[in-house]
Amino acid sequence: MKTTSKAYKALWKLIDKEEIHLHTLDFSYVCNRIGASEEELDKLLTQELGYTGRELLRELRHRHFSPCTGGGN
Repeated sequence: MKTTSKAYKALWKLIDKEEIHLHTLDFSYVCNRIGASEEELDKLLTQELGYTGRELLRELRHRHFSPCTGGGN
């Protein structure tokens, strides 16, 4: 099992490099894939970002597919 900080870094690598949020919303699967404790990583994400792991994946997916609504004309 990875430390929580290493798991946090591994999660962001999956999000940034592989766009895991576009392939799954199953946070348990993501945690298993990076060898992390789902409970501990969820707790850290909630403290740092205000989102649970599942909420984070869902929000990132939503932002990816939502049209840009800000600024400009």
